[in-house]
Amino acid sequence: MYAEGPWLYKRGEIYYMIFSAECCPQNLQYAMGPSATGPWTYGGVIMNSAGTSETNHAGIVEFKDSRIYFTITAFSSVHSADTIGTLGPYIRQEAETIAWAQGIKTEPCSQGPLNVWSINDGDNIKVKGVGFDRGARTFKASVASAEQGGIIELWLDSTSGLLIGSCQVPRTGGWQDYTTASSLVDIPAGTHDLFFVIRGEGAADLFNFDWWQFQ
Repeated sequence: MYAEGPWLYKRGEIYYMIFSAECCPQNLQYAMGPSATGPWTYGGVIMNSAGTSETNHAGIVEFKDSRIYFTITAFSSVHSADTIGTLGPYIRQEAETIAWAQGIKTEPCSQGPLNVWSINDGDNIKVKGVGFDRGARTFKASVASAEQGGIIELWLDSTSGLLIGSCQVPRTGGWQDYTTASSLVDIPAGTHDLFFVIRGEGAADLFNFDWWQFQ
C-alpha cells in the first residue's frame, strides 16, 4: 500500500516509481509504467522494512554504468561508500565538488553556477578519490576576495596527512572579482583524497573559491 516518498526514474523505455509503503515501519515497493504519469503496474517489494526506523525513502540514479540505490536508515555512519571511478584533476573542477566540508557555504557565482564562500581560518573541503594518474606539479584556483585573502593548503588523504603545497589567495577588490591564483605542488602518481584547508587572519570571511585544476 502506497504511503509516501515517490521517486521516479526512466530506464530504457520504462518508467519506474519507487515509493514507501505499509507504514510503519515502512518498506520500499515499486511500480512500472509506459509514461511518467502511468498507467502503473505494481512490481513488488524491493526492500523489506529494516525494523529500526519508521520511515524509509528511496532514490536511484545511474552513473558510469552502475545503478546506485539510496535509502534512509536509523543509524548515522562515519563511513562513506566506495567511489565509482576517480575524479579527474587535470580538468577544471568546481570548488563545490565536495565529499565532506567544514564551515563553508555555497552561493550563486558570477562565473556560474556556484562558488564556495563563508570561508574562514580552519575550514576545509574534502574531495574523494582524485585520480592523479601522472602526478602533478602545478595547482590553479579561481578565487576572489574583498578582504585580505588567505591561503589554501593542499593535503593528501587527511588534514594531517601529506602537505603537498599551498596557494596564496590575494585581495582582488570584490567577492565576485575573480583571478587565477597558482602555486607549485609535488603530488605523486596515484589516487588520493584531496583536502583544501583554509588559513587566514581575522574573523571575517577570507575569500570565495570557484574552481580548481592541476597540471
